[in-house]
Amino acid sequence: MASLLIIVGGTIAGPIVGTELVKKRHSSNSTATSTSLHASSTPTATQAPTTATGTTVETATPEEIGIGSTFNASFTYYGSSDNPGAPTCNTLGTSCGFYTDPGYASAVSQNLYGAVPGAGVGLACGTCWKLDASTDTIGNKLPNASSIIIMVNNLCQAAGNTLCGQHNLSSTNQFGAQIAFDLCADTQAPEVLFGSSDVALALGNATRVYCEEWQGTRVPSGSD
Repeated sequence: MASLLIIVGGTIAGPIVGTELVKKRHSSNSTATSTSLHASSTPTATQAPTTATGTTVETATPEEIGIGSTFNASFTYYGSSDNPGAPTCNTLGTSCGFYTDPGYASAVSQNLYGAVPGAGVGLACGTCWKLDASTDTIGNKLPNASSIIIMVNNLCQAAGNTLCGQHNLSSTNQFGAQIAFDLCADTQAPEVLFGSSDVALALGNATRVYCEEWQGTRVPSGSD
């Protein structure tokens, strides 16, 4: 059966055989890095915010992502543990300009992030979300998975990435998710959220919460 490769954070996350994403560590000769759809590699602010299919992205408004807002979500990860030789995602080079140490952090899809790639800090920067991953891409329950609370500190741009290519908060990616979270693996978020499932992509929901519920420290410090 033919396999379809999904690109997560600019690297090959694994082949989809049928409809299931299978976890696969990346080969050491890969020239892509896990940050190629994040941070400094994003296009300039003068470029139109478009999805992989060329559809204009409508970014979120404050009213749409208030406390308690809940969306169907997909979850992937990037960072130094995602690809041999890949840089850490705990860096000041994130789109939001901070990292967390300690504390779970994540990039989010452009429709939630709230700014054009290359334009800097988006509306979602510094917001906190409770993530619940319930199944893999074919509906199997994730064993030993736990909900986590993350702080948004990076952008997963729509261009070239169908997982983060939703054109507004009402549309979905190919897995039915309205928003996408690309977890920073260097914060150990994937190990807790995915449990012992050994998947690279999971589905569930995300709810915005007050950041008093998040446990961690921003570097440099700041408030949302």
